[in-house]
Amino acid sequence: MRQSVPRTFPFPVQALPVFLSLLFGFSTAGREAAAGSRGEDTVRIAAVGDIMLSRSVARWSRKAGDYGYPFRKIDGLFKTCDLAFCNLECALTRNDSQVHKGFTFKAHPESARHLKEAGFTVVSLANNHAVDFGEKGFRDTLSCLERQGLLAAGVQDGNGIQAPVLSNVRTVCIGWLAYCEREIDPYFSRTGSGQAPVAIYDSRRMQEEIRIVRAAVDVLVVSLHFGREYSSVPTRSQARMVREAVTSGASVVLGHHQHAVQGIEMRGKTLVAHGLGNFVFDQKTPERNQSILLEIEVGKSGIRRAVVRPIVLSEGQPSLASGEKGIAILEEVSRLSAALGTKLVIGSGGDGSPAAELSL
Repeated sequence: MRQSVPRTFPFPVQALPVFLSLLFGFSTAGREAAAGSRGEDTVRIAAVGDIMLSRSVARWSRKAGDYGYPFRKIDGLFKTCDLAFCNLECALTRNDSQVHKGFTFKAHPESARHLKEAGFTVVSLANNHAVDFGEKGFRDTLSCLERQGLLAAGVQDGNGIQAPVLSNVRTVCIGWLAYCEREIDPYFSRTGSGQAPVAIYDSRRMQEEIRIVRAAVDVLVVSLHFGREYSSVPTRSQARMVREAVTSGASVVLGHHQHAVQGIEMRGKTLVAHGLGNFVFDQKTPERNQSILLEIEVGKSGIRRAVVRPIVLSEGQPSLASGEKGIAILEEVSRLSAALGTKLVIGSGGDGSPAAELSL
């Protein structure tokens, strides 16, 4: 995997355009003009859904004597990509003081190193399990990720303002924002909008942040943790949040939380993956143990190519699905995407496993 330059900005998002102007030495308009003379670089982004390293996944890892156990079947999966994204659905902490809720997930801090070794570069923490072990557990998670050089998106300050994280790959600047729908967890419903350290969805604030950040970067990826669990069809609230993200300027929208694959669509120039499914989890039904890997090629002018690859899970370990199983997963994604007005063309992924390409 080629290296990017990670940056996080601990200041109000309103100041971002000015800061970026100073950082790069010219205005946003100047950056766009300069791109034409250099020609466009292509950046490859890999995106998967939920990674949960607790419960049975932790037991399987301990039994194997290896905290990297969940990733042993995906060695080199992201090697042709510049960036790889996931939603980290647990805290990385030794803290035992958990919040009062139905399910709480935490994993060994050493897991951060294995996320990095697996090839991940960007992690969303804007979900309903990042604060399962309180703010102490959340800060521990941030520290673990930062020590490994992993970008953590979806972190907000006490005023409810999220500063973006940026990946600079060659001449392309990619911004990342992440939000969690409040209604998916009673804990957030009891928490004021500025009190949780993860970025909780607020319509006005999200749209404002997206507009400001999009004006200062070449590509903006927005991660949304939302929807109804175990549903393959987007909810009305999902549709509203996606519409707001798209109209505000998101280049890519990555959805997760449903533990089910949902359709993919092009909304104008914006690529929307409504639900990427489980990537590492311990749920038992066959539908919960299949998901997708989305590979996206982007440049300064936007989305260039998008390919879907099928994933299967076995005892918490994801791997590429081959043969009839892989084709069946892609056919289901194709059916769900067609209902959203987007066509997938199923073919070969070049390594013996099937893949499906979006018609852009």
